[in-house]
Amino acid sequence: MNTTPQDMIVGEFHEGVMLELVKDDGISRPRMMPVGLFPSSTRVEVSRSIRERFPLGTRFVACVKICQKHNANGSCNGNPYLKVYGTLKVILDTISDRSLIARLDPTGADGRKYYYVETTE
Repeated sequence: MNTTPQDMIVGEFHEGVMLELVKDDGISRPRMMPVGLFPSSTRVEVSRSIRERFPLGTRFVACVKICQKHNANGSCNGNPYLKVYGTLKVILDTISDRSLIARLDPTGADGRKYYYVETTE
């Protein structure tokens, strides 16, 4: 069963959600994407250190909470998103021998520009 944004209940926790570290076209910053239960377009809030420490394609299992941002007047701002709670479990066999890892680009004015380096770890 695949959840739609309309089915997402703010404040609800979900255990064992699979997430994958990906890079969207046209955006240098890596992001976490849900795999399976939630639409892949659902945003996931996770620490920058996780996004920079692991290579693209790495999958994790986590507990997530459905959250919603609001405007000053109380109206919803954007779609619901997932926030990772607790510890991520890394699925080690998703890390390949040759992978791309995000590195923060010091020339980026807003601190959100990344470049990628190939690893052989």
